[in-house]
Amino acid sequence: MQLALSLPLLIIPVLFYFIIAFYSGDMQSVLDSALIADVILRSGGIWKLTVGDVFILLTLLILFVEVLKATRVSTVSLIDHGLSTLLFVGCLISFIVVKEASTSTFFLITVMTLFDVIAGFSISLRAARRDIGFPAPT
Repeated sequence: MQLALSLPLLIIPVLFYFIIAFYSGDMQSVLDSALIADVILRSGGIWKLTVGDVFILLTLLILFVEVLKATRVSTVSLIDHGLSTLLFVGCLISFIVVKEASTSTFFLITVMTLFDVIAGFSISLRAARRDIGFPAPT
């Protein structure tokens, strides 16, 4: 159970991305495909909701949960931060090396994994600083 709590949730969109990428063949056409018909807004603009947009939206929601998880101060959170760092490094290497990962959507997912790492360590350091008690000067 503790290991499940320490896994970074951002691995979910990364895995879904690669599953879709390797089974679809052309990831960019999948990401650009519309989910709903064009919506004509009151301003006259046309809004097109694509698969890539939904991917980013869901990844942002998962990032929010990850930031909330970062507020825990325990050994599990240290493992979570380490695994989040490994996930970021894996995403960065994949973006540079893997052809299917060379899309703007995957780049934004990679940036969100970086934000998870930075937020996790920043929040943990801030919380740890509050836990340390210094004697009052006399």
